[in-house]
Amino acid sequence: MMVVLVIGSIITAASAPRFLSLLRDTQMESAANEIAVSMRGARSKAISQGNNFVWTFTSGANTYTAFDDDNENGALDTGETEYGPIDLP
Repeated sequence: MMVVLVIGSIITAASAPRFLSLLRDTQMESAANEIAVSMRGARSKAISQGNNFVWTFTSGANTYTAFDDDNENGALDTGETEYGPIDLP
């Protein structure tokens, strides 16, 4: 019985780093997919409205912000729609 427990512990200890790596990879893929979906939506709006969308990523806070740049000056002005800040997973 003790031998079985030792072997089980060794197998568990050996597989734990791989499991944690898989979890991080899944979280990264989820964040990338979320950003891609959001950017596709913004692109569709920009094309249909004939103007630009501006994206800003804040790495320290793990967020991004976007706004509909109606006058295409690259700055958020009064009356322009802002989306965010949106937390990344």
